[in-house]
Amino acid sequence: QKDESAAASKKEEQEGKEREKREKEVKELQQKIEAQQQRQNELEAAASKELKEREKRDKDIKVLQDTIDAQLQQHGKETEEREKREKEMKKLLDKLTKQQQQQKDESAAASKKEEQEGKEREKREKEVKELQLKIEQLQNARKKEMDQLEQQRQKETEAAAVKEQKDREQGEKEVKEL
Repeated sequence: QKDESAAASKKEEQEGKEREKREKEVKELQQKIEAQQQRQNELEAAASKELKEREKRDKDIKVLQDTIDAQLQQHGKETEEREKREKEMKKLLDKLTKQQQQQKDESAAASKKEEQEGKEREKREKEVKELQLKIEQLQNARKKEMDQLEQQRQKETEAAAVKEQKDREQGEKEVKEL
């Protein structure tokens, strides 16, 4: 009975140690699982943040693209107006050429009505001068408009480049932070 009791006590002690060992292993596994879960949550949060930032960058790019499209459309309208003015200028030039030719022909054909013709010639010369002045004004307006368009386009290109550079730096900064 003594031996059995000692053996039972020894067996119980052994089982107690094994149970403690198993409990310790279970505890360690639970800690590992919790640590992995924590890491998983951090990764998901980082991925979610990156996605939001990418969506924001995409949105910014779309806004920029829309702005550029609108400016291109405006530029198209301005080109149309410029072409219209150039047509008018061509008409005026044709008219001027025609009148100059007419003037040449008439002054070549001297006649008895020289005084009358002199008056008409003065009238036509006045018209020619007015036409030349109109053409000069149109050319000046056209040059001014072209200069303005070039300045505007240069400003917009610089602004877009600066914005893109800032966005890139911000993106790289955020990626580093992640």
